[in-house]
Amino acid sequence: MKNFLETHFTLIMCIALALGLVVPGADHVDSSIVTSLLAVLIFLSCFKITPADIKRVSLSQGLLFYVFRFLLIPLATYGLFLVFMPSYAVSVLLFSLMPTGTAAPAVTNLINGNIALALFVVCLSSILAPLAVPGAFILFGNDSLSIDPTSLFHTLAVVIFAPIAAYLVLKKSSWLNRQVEHYNQSASTLIVAVIILLVVASSRELMIAEPSTIMSSLLILFALFSLFYLFGWNFERNNIQIRERATMAACSGVNNNALGAGLALIHFSPEVALFMALSEVPWVIGISLLKKNVT
Repeated sequence: MKNFLETHFTLIMCIALALGLVVPGADHVDSSIVTSLLAVLIFLSCFKITPADIKRVSLSQGLLFYVFRFLLIPLATYGLFLVFMPSYAVSVLLFSLMPTGTAAPAVTNLINGNIALALFVVCLSSILAPLAVPGAFILFGNDSLSIDPTSLFHTLAVVIFAPIAAYLVLKKSSWLNRQVEHYNQSASTLIVAVIILLVVASSRELMIAEPSTIMSSLLILFALFSLFYLFGWNFERNNIQIRERATMAACSGVNNNALGAGLALIHFSPEVALFMALSEVPWVIGISLLKKNVT
């Protein structure tokens, strides 16, 4: 089972999407379960990050990338969709604000990129997410958006700060380190699959009633992922090192959509939750294309 979970990520996500449509009662699961799953996911990811890696990166480079990718681009895309496709504006804003995923360093390793830089962006974007995400909805939300930013901040603080604090307390346990190292990838895959199943279950009535929503959402998601990867690749366009450019592309495109799916399930409408669940499809395809074209 462990080997299967580690080597069939795409298949497992497809199974989770399918099960979300048929598993009875999955659409009534308490939101605290999703919060707990997200917290465990962040806790496991902490074991991939070391202080030595973070010290080897440029702080100014990481901060500048963060401002453009996780503040300016989300707000610009939100504004465009608010004008031309307002029904998708909230989904696009939430999706674009999601921090770099903990898979980014692993993807960076596969493409021989700068792992230390990827780790720094993961830490920076994740730590600032509890402030950036609610803040964006406070500043740019509209009257039709019934989201409580304080509650959103509380959820993000629980699923990000609490696991980091737990990691700092428990990181010296050699037994725990061995267990996490052995089961980290398989456990993370299983947790993401369960979150996707629950998110799809919460939106299945919408999927059945309006199947065209799936196609339009996927088209938008593919366009957004293309934008993110292109931005990352061209962020340092004068840098002739493919290694650095590929790293920024991974940091920009490999976002934490599992976190977004969980937040959408807890705080947003079924339409937003469905959008976030469908993001798994271009997410996997984007990683595969990046690896194929860089290595």
